[in-house]
Amino acid sequence: EGRILCLTGKVSRKNQHLSILCDTVQEQQNFPAMLKQMLLCLKVTHSPEDLQNLQKLSGLCRNFSGRTGIVLYFTDTKNYAYPKQKLYISLSETSVQALQKIFQPEKIGCIYRIPERK
Repeated sequence: EGRILCLTGKVSRKNQHLSILCDTVQEQQNFPAMLKQMLLCLKVTHSPEDLQNLQKLSGLCRNFSGRTGIVLYFTDTKNYAYPKQKLYISLSETSVQALQKIFQPEKIGCIYRIPERK
């Protein structure tokens, strides 16, 4: 009671009822270690607008250089991909605000690392 937890899993909706199908539960003291294993995930498409936004992202990563890797999720093909040039960012309130000027807030999130490309 009164603890902050991080749940990973899926949200399911059946007949107007929401359920959380929980895979893991982490307590607050584990959050720093969890964040080191996370990637910033941006939902994009192959549209000209999104491709322009990805060019802006490169500059943003130069301004907010850090250790959090970036992965793209192409919603039109349902595939994950790393940018051709790997990008890293320092996540902070300021960098997230700058990201939200390029990408809609609902298109920005964190995920656990996916397998490295070869």
